[in-house]
Amino acid sequence: MKNKKNMKKIKAAAAISALFLTALVIVSGPSLIADDTPPQGTYTSEVTVILNASDADSGVQYIHYTVVRDGVGFENQVYNESVTFVCDVPGDYTISYYAVDWAGNVEAEKSISFTILFDTTPPETEIDIIGDHL
Repeated sequence: MKNKKNMKKIKAAAAISALFLTALVIVSGPSLIADDTPPQGTYTSEVTVILNASDADSGVQYIHYTVVRDGVGFENQVYNESVTFVCDVPGDYTISYYAVDWAGNVEAEKSISFTILFDTTPPETEIDIIGDHL
């Protein structure tokens, strides 16, 4: 279940006033470890990224985004006004994104960075026995 407390949102205003792209990061599970400028920081669970573009005049032609994890990445271009993907592998992420409208206006590229750090240390249990021993 998504917790509103864990939802962080950045609006990325375009160089062209009519073209906007919004990045929404949804954290399912514990929230930030470090309280950096949202949605950047360190997360202890998978991160869902939603990119929403809008253009009041000619409409959004596509969203272009790049996801880089620990120096290795891929680019993608989605011919839609929205794209959703999940980052579920521990590592350092940088996501760069921009939108292009049907008039050919290109939004200035924006980026966000965050880290996913899963807890991989098992808990430890201790036992104490109290009583008279023979």
